[in-house]
Amino acid sequence: MLKDVIGGEDMFVDYKSLSKIVDDDNNKSILSKDHEYIKSNMYPFQKKFMNFLETLSAYETASIIKEKGYWEKFKTKNSKWKYERRDIVLVNLGASNYGIEASYKHPCIIYANGYYDVFIIPCSTGRYKLADKSDYILKGEKSDGFKEPTGIQLDKIRFIDKTRIDGKILGKVTNDKFNEITNALIELYFNPVKKRIDRTEIDNKKLAKENSDLKRVNSDYEKENAVLKSEIQRLTDIINSGNLNLESNIEVPSSTKPYL
Repeated sequence: MLKDVIGGEDMFVDYKSLSKIVDDDNNKSILSKDHEYIKSNMYPFQKKFMNFLETLSAYETASIIKEKGYWEKFKTKNSKWKYERRDIVLVNLGASNYGIEASYKHPCIIYANGYYDVFIIPCSTGRYKLADKSDYILKGEKSDGFKEPTGIQLDKIRFIDKTRIDGKILGKVTNDKFNEITNALIELYFNPVKKRIDRTEIDNKKLAKENSDLKRVNSDYEKENAVLKSEIQRLTDIINSGNLNLESNIEVPSSTKPYL
């Protein structure tokens, strides 16, 4: 529980109770205004969050407020606008993301268009120079279709709802650059998997051959065992018949005869 002192009274956000609410799917059908634990946590949370916003920069706070307002307006709405591969669009990637996740507004390349979503590659002018140090960032030049030199961030690829796209199409990536991006994605994300699959197939073939060899050896042993059983039975029959001149009657299988 995190406590705040407001007007001389201890106010706290009861995160334990909130966690129980989140863990119960039945709460998905209950409005917040009808849930006593939500109502009791609302004011403490608002105060705590307001205090937190005051510690951020004006840019961060404005982005968060604008994003939440936009989210409130369009949460239940979907865009069916059709985009084409290679389109460059401005995307609101979110103002309250975690750690190194791509945040705020950035130009992004449409890699694939879905019905309500698109697969994007975020770009950043601030990461342009990092392309010399990272395989996950490619340089995008003006000649490639960008308005400014930019870093194409292959480590930030993701699907987004089309509602996150803000405004008109900014441009279009050239075919050559798009092919370079595709080859880089294959090399970074698919080739390592393919190599593991190939190694697994090679191992499987080796195991299959070893299994085949073992089956062949086992078959040879079974044949030899059958010959020995037959010889034992023949000798048993001779003994039972009273003819004990064994030396003239023993036949040693070729596989067990000593070398002379």
